[in-house]
Amino acid sequence: MNRILICLGFFFFVITQAKPQSTDPSEFQALELSLDNMFYGNDNHDLSKLFWLNEDEIISIRFKNSRPKDVILLNSQRLITDSLSINQMFLENYTNSSPNFISINGFIQVEQSKFIILHNFGSTVVQVSKDKFELLEKRIKAEKPPISTEFLEGYKLLALEKYTIGYKMDENKWLKSPDYWVYNWESGAFAQYQDSKFEESSKNRYWDLKNSLETYSTYSFFVYYITQTKEGLLFNLPLKNRFVLFSNNTNQMQGYSFPDLDKKSQCWYAFYDWEWNRFFGVLDENSHYSIFALDMDSKSYHKLAELKEQPLGMNDGKVYVRNIEKINKKEGYFIDHYLIDLFPKLK
Repeated sequence: MNRILICLGFFFFVITQAKPQSTDPSEFQALELSLDNMFYGNDNHDLSKLFWLNEDEIISIRFKNSRPKDVILLNSQRLITDSLSINQMFLENYTNSSPNFISINGFIQVEQSKFIILHNFGSTVVQVSKDKFELLEKRIKAEKPPISTEFLEGYKLLALEKYTIGYKMDENKWLKSPDYWVYNWESGAFAQYQDSKFEESSKNRYWDLKNSLETYSTYSFFVYYITQTKEGLLFNLPLKNRFVLFSNNTNQMQGYSFPDLDKKSQCWYAFYDWEWNRFFGVLDENSHYSIFALDMDSKSYHKLAELKEQPLGMNDGKVYVRNIEKINKKEGYFIDHYLIDLFPKLK
């Protein structure tokens, strides 16, 4: 058994206050949705949220009758080239009219063309090759790491190949503090970040847990705040006005506080751009969203843009948003997806 390295209390205090730079309106863009930045106009398929592995491989959850049907693969020409049904994989005799279905909670990118599907039955590992899905592991074996039971009782475990992540869960209510921990199976290292030690700075969770296409639940909503990076993991804590980075090199969790909020209805959120290997900060100002480039070395923010629609991700220096309209008198939605360049002057 690997030696367990405990990385705890010291990192409650390693919090760096990042200061925003000038927000003069002449120095940033006012972004708007248009045909020029529309990435995918969705008239026939209910693709919920797009997830870019790279510019040629995009994945999404396809809905049918407001239920998750399958995971699809889009190529750079916006053509669906393959699909994978988690329902058929785990539910016996499943059909599209079956009353039961499996909720998909999101995707975690592991490598350039490799990702993990997070769902109610566990974690499934998939590789993309030549416009096709290749199933690498139907379900990652969910083993309990050799750690104290105090970090297991009342926690939900999430298997991500070499990592197991724990977060607090109560099926009867929406908790405010996940107290994330990470166990690295390769090194035997264990690290925890107890955000419950910090006071609440915001009432805004960033994601709308009740009025969304995503299948949020008291079991799974903390999963939506987790992103794998090339160096480790990113955890968002919008209620505590901070984010946390886990480093695979040091096996440590370090917290960073966002700039202070003007009111508790606002919140900050950190996004990671896999292609650029850099972070962006988004400030929900209620009437609009402000997007900042985050310099991790100088711990500073530079405002890049404002827009009315909620940012859902970053890819290759572009912000991803969507526009949803309910189809009248029948099931389903019209969902248009937009990818807007944050650095047009560089081209």
